[in-house]
Amino acid sequence: MKKTFTINISGAVFHIDDDAYDKLRQYLNALNTHFGSSDEGHEIVSDIEARIAELFQEKMKGANTVVNLTWVDEVIEVMGTPQDFMEEDEDQEPASAPFTPPFQKRNPKARRLYRDPDNRVLGGVCGGLGAYFKFDAVILRIILGILVIFPSFIFAPSGGTILIVYILLWIVVPKAKSVAQRLEMKGEDVNVSNIEKTVKDEYESVKDKFNEFKQSETYAKGRQGFSKVGGAAASSGKMIGKLIVILIGAFLMIVGVSSLLGISIGVTATDGFLTDLSLWDDNVNFSMLTDHFVNGSDLTWIYISLFLVMGIPAIMLIFVGSKLIFKYKTNNALIGLSALGLWIISVIVLASSVIGQLGNFKSSTTKTISDNIQAKSDTLYLKLNQFDYTVSTDPNLSLNDMRLVENEGEYLLIGEPRLDIEESSSDKVILQKRFRSRGKNHDNAREHLEEVIYNYKSSEDAIYFDEHFKLSEDGKWRDQTLKLTLKIPVGQVIYLDDKLIKIIYDIENVSNVHDRDMVGKYWVMTEEGLTLSE
Repeated sequence: MKKTFTINISGAVFHIDDDAYDKLRQYLNALNTHFGSSDEGHEIVSDIEARIAELFQEKMKGANTVVNLTWVDEVIEVMGTPQDFMEEDEDQEPASAPFTPPFQKRNPKARRLYRDPDNRVLGGVCGGLGAYFKFDAVILRIILGILVIFPSFIFAPSGGTILIVYILLWIVVPKAKSVAQRLEMKGEDVNVSNIEKTVKDEYESVKDKFNEFKQSETYAKGRQGFSKVGGAAASSGKMIGKLIVILIGAFLMIVGVSSLLGISIGVTATDGFLTDLSLWDDNVNFSMLTDHFVNGSDLTWIYISLFLVMGIPAIMLIFVGSKLIFKYKTNNALIGLSALGLWIISVIVLASSVIGQLGNFKSSTTKTISDNIQAKSDTLYLKLNQFDYTVSTDPNLSLNDMRLVENEGEYLLIGEPRLDIEESSSDKVILQKRFRSRGKNHDNAREHLEEVIYNYKSSEDAIYFDEHFKLSEDGKWRDQTLKLTLKIPVGQVIYLDDKLIKIIYDIENVSNVHDRDMVGKYWVMTEEGLTLSE
């Protein structure tokens, strides 16, 4: 059984047995060797391969779809071998061509109708018809024009019909793109000899026209004109280039100076500009807020590193811009590497400072304190202390329910406690305070717990809860929270004041009444739970 190969010839894929493949390869190698590696030679071989592909495709119309040795021999016989089409001596004069009448009988097997792209006015239809019938295309165009303009004088179809026929031929008739198609259009054999002759004639025609153009007066004047224009363009280009460089340098300097000025004001003038920079309200500024979150020394390092991270690129913009304008000499590598090194160090310091601040919230701890309430009345009134602080922040701005307030010129962070009511395990009223805070570690978190301050007052028949807890004067925000749980014994009656709605949170009751509907009513603790009193 013979081996079968898959090959690609001029974009068409064929299956070929090994004997046919060897012979076809030798034939194509001989053609490549004969015509050489020039552009002209490549075009000749490419057109020959396209014709070979067409011949193979014609033979595949039957049952056999594998190229065999017989097909290759037949194709070689049609196309010819390099030995068959060696050029004749240059001294040999070609025989005079016989006179050809306007119409000549065509050979339907050898001649095909194409549109001639090399001899066209519009679509090349007349040129293709002239080549097909061996008739002058100019005469055909004159006849076509007469038929379109004066159809009634010669009893021909209307001019519109002639134009429609022309347009249909333009659409239907293919254009002769390859050398093989141009040979078929003229009725010449599509073999290696004719393909070579046609390609060489085309190359020679283009070369002759180009040589004629180079020797013409128009070419000489054009060359002189281009030379002058080129010189002027070069000078203008240099001037424009220098101007563009100066404009770029000026732009970089303006951007750099503006950025550096803005950074200097925004970062280094903390005590001046930032102190007066209002954030959410005229009473609150940037420094007030940062004092409750970041230590002073840490904030200083953040400012310095932030200034360098943003300022070094601005300084380098000024440096590059001044270099472009004034063209002075400097050690660019040393300056660039130094600036890059300092910028990297600043980034590291800034990142470390920010990460360090985030580390302040790494650990969490809680502390619970229980106070006995000396209640001597059967009904205990739960009320809210009057809140005297001035809220200085936007009410919608909070940090886990904590806000910045002013009290007698002192700015404090305050938070909202949450009050729940449960059954007491004894016959006493107990107020349980559960504090929670974060810190760098467990001990640090406990230190921040001690910064939480919460007050309440009690009497024989009432408890007055503060609406907020606050942090001490030097306290830092570390996500502090406070949960209040009032434990009352069974049989104890309580009254929830209307203002208590601000701090109660999810109080369970037998009637399943929502928190906002529990205020302004009396409740009694039963064994089943907190029950609405009759």
